[in-house]
Amino acid sequence: MFTAYKENMVNDDEIYLLMKAAKKEGMVTNVHAENGRIIDQLIEEALDRKNTKAIYHAYTRPASLEAEATARVLRIAEITEAPTYIVHISSEEALTEFKRAKERGVNAFGETCPQYLVLDENYLKKEDKEAVKYICSPPLRTKRDQEALWDKIKLGAISTIGSDHASHPYVDGKEKGVNNFTKAPNGLPGIESTLQLLYHYGVYEGRITLPKLVEITSQNPAKIFGLYPRKGSLNIGSDGDIVIFDPNKSSVITKETQKQGTEYNVYEGMEVQGDIDFVLSRGEVIVMDKQIVGKTGRGKYLYRNRFCDWPREEVGTE
Repeated sequence: MFTAYKENMVNDDEIYLLMKAAKKEGMVTNVHAENGRIIDQLIEEALDRKNTKAIYHAYTRPASLEAEATARVLRIAEITEAPTYIVHISSEEALTEFKRAKERGVNAFGETCPQYLVLDENYLKKEDKEAVKYICSPPLRTKRDQEALWDKIKLGAISTIGSDHASHPYVDGKEKGVNNFTKAPNGLPGIESTLQLLYHYGVYEGRITLPKLVEITSQNPAKIFGLYPRKGSLNIGSDGDIVIFDPNKSSVITKETQKQGTEYNVYEGMEVQGDIDFVLSRGEVIVMDKQIVGKTGRGKYLYRNRFCDWPREEVGTE
């Protein structure tokens, strides 16, 4: 559910009814939490003042409105007792409201994304032709917000890492926002570099442990979304999805070597420690030496279990 974007926005009574229905069916409710109605007013006011640069995407979507929507959604979740997953938390203020809800016993899970851990709002202050590449929602925040997110990952309040991957082209895509930030399509491409970024800025730089990295990228998502232990586990009977990662290698993230189809890379030029050697899916090598070697048509539809209230010590502890 979205509490922002006019075409997708749900109001409070719709949230309440949808959460009740989802709980009854054993589903986890996922929510993009920003106060869209106020954001729309702030955008209108910014455009009236001719404030059209990319940085105004961030100024019109302040952290306080992410925090307000997070608090409101989790109050409704508290009333309905529905398991609720807040996607792409980006700010310390929203984290504070999330933590308060968890302390009250709300069955909530928090996600953040690599862009909020690695990039900050200064990228939106670049020359507009470059800055528009970094428009996403919620917007990039401050370095203080970054450190707050890393801290909550370490403590377990943030359970998972998502991508919010949006592979918008630059030509006839992001470039539309050069003279008006509202015209740029929302979202960043970047799922390809997720593991490298998390290892480098998380494990290599000492913010989190290697077991924590595995937990937030594999084990916890599988548990929350009803795929454990088939996924997120290396036990007998599990699918044998394995990444062979060499911490002694290093690489530079660049559009020249990426597999994604965009003409740019938002992490361009970042040198990261650690690189992937092999990827196995169900015990079969599908990536080797940065080349995809898996056969097409080998995917299988996975039926998820109904939501199970996993013990707090396993998911979302603090």
